[in-house]
Amino acid sequence: MTQAKALISVWPIKVFLYPDRKTGEVNLTNKGEYEVNAQVYAKSWDVDENGKFIETDTGDFVFYPRLLTIKPGEEKKLRIAYDGDFPPLEKSYRLYVYELPEIEKPEKQAEKVALGFIPLLRLSLPLFVSPSKTPPAPQALAEEIEKTDKGVKVAVKNPGNHHITLQRVFVRLTGQNGNSIAEGEAKPHILRILPQRRVWVDIPIENLPDTTKILNSEVRFSLEGLKEEIKQSVPFGQNQAAENAPAKEQQQGGETHQ
Repeated sequence: MTQAKALISVWPIKVFLYPDRKTGEVNLTNKGEYEVNAQVYAKSWDVDENGKFIETDTGDFVFYPRLLTIKPGEEKKLRIAYDGDFPPLEKSYRLYVYELPEIEKPEKQAEKVALGFIPLLRLSLPLFVSPSKTPPAPQALAEEIEKTDKGVKVAVKNPGNHHITLQRVFVRLTGQNGNSIAEGEAKPHILRILPQRRVWVDIPIENLPDTTKILNSEVRFSLEGLKEEIKQSVPFGQNQAAENAPAKEQQQGGETHQ
């Protein structure tokens, strides 16, 4: 298997900017045996309800330097400045450091072709622009739960203004008397849910019984930065948000008529 020749260590592995800290630094150390030339840029990112990663070009940052040359054993500081207003909801980006190919004579390139393909280094770091330095305790809400071919899936929403990292989702399906019918769990490797977004999480359950016998479900979340699990009861096959909407509309209407 062909590996990249460049070997760059990075610290920190996440960058947080907020109103009192509009600039940040990333330290890049060349631990390889040859000089590395790299380019820096950022993209904003989002996820859809199925967890698909969506990236968009952005001009929200100023980098110094944007082009880096790092010699073997050398450490360089990359300075990052946010060029915009801080939003009420945290904004998420990816910081990219791409190794640039060497410019060589045709005969030198021919030698490399004979040796095989050498991939270039590509580093990607999370970059967050937050409305405050210290985020509140992470929250999660199960809005829906549905049957799938392999078990069930839960729509997990982040109702807060900072991203959350989902570590575990446990589901117990219960019947008429509250007795347990089936249960299952999922442990996503890294699942970040952005503010006011929701993502479907698949929960494998073998031999799922007849869903007509399932009346309710208990959902538990384990979130990064939160010691205790979040527990919630969700009617099976129903949308909690839609279920609450008519009551809210009715209340608002009553207030209008007063």
